[in-house]
Formats: sequence, C-alpha cells, structure tokens
Amino acid sequence: MKVEVDASELKRVFILMEHIHDVFHQESKYKDPEKIVEFVNTYYPEIRDVYYDVLWDMLPQSMQKQLEDRPET
Repeated sequence: MKVEVDASELKRVFILMEHIHDVFHQESKYKDPEKIVEFVNTYYPEIRDVYYDVLWDMLPQSMQKQLEDRPET
C-alpha cells in the first residue's frame, strides 16, 4: 500500500528525525541529563505535533484502526 503525503510535511518529519538522530547517535549527548532536558524542552512540542497530527493523518484509516485496536505496551 502506498500513500500520498504532502512534501512539506515529509520535510518536517525528516528535520525532526534529524534532530532526534543528532541527540541519540552521540553518547555524550544522550547520557547528559542537561542535554536531554534541553532537547525535550526544545523539541517535544514538535514531536507531539508530528506524532498526533502529521504522521497520524498520513496513515490510511484502516491502519489507524489497527493501531487504535492494538494492545497497549
């Protein structure tokens, strides 16, 4: 199954993943509590928006239903 996505939204997700990657690929960053707090304070609003609005809206309804019905982890 393929879905069409808005290129600007895809770019937004890519940039967010770039920031996440920057933190987690360097041990000196992810093991530093101050850097993690800074990251969370800076990027959580974007993570929340991308998770709840951008990515969710990209999913076909059938897949949304599957995700809603899965057991919680």
